Amino acid sequence: MVSDLCQAMERDNVIGKSESRKIMNLRVLDENEVEKLPTVMMENKEVTSFGPEWFLVNLNCGQPKFDYSYMKHS
Repeated sequence: MVSDLCQAMERDNVIGKSESRKIMNLRVLDENEVEKLPTVMMENKEVTSFGPEWFLVNLNCGQPKFDYSYMKHS
C-alpha cells in the first residue's frame, strides 16, 4: 500500500521515468513548460530521486494476545 502523497504525485504527473525499479525520479520540465513542480526534501536537502520505500505504508495484521484498554470503565 502506498501513501496518499505518492498517489497525488502520480495523479499530478510529478513522478518521471526511471531506469531502475529501486529509484524514483521527479519529472524533468521541458524548456517551454511554465508549470512548477513541488520540491522534495530528504534530510533537509532537495532531491530529484529517491527510493520507492519512502511511500510505503506499514499495515499491521493480527491482534495482540492481551487486550490493554487505556479507557477503563468505572
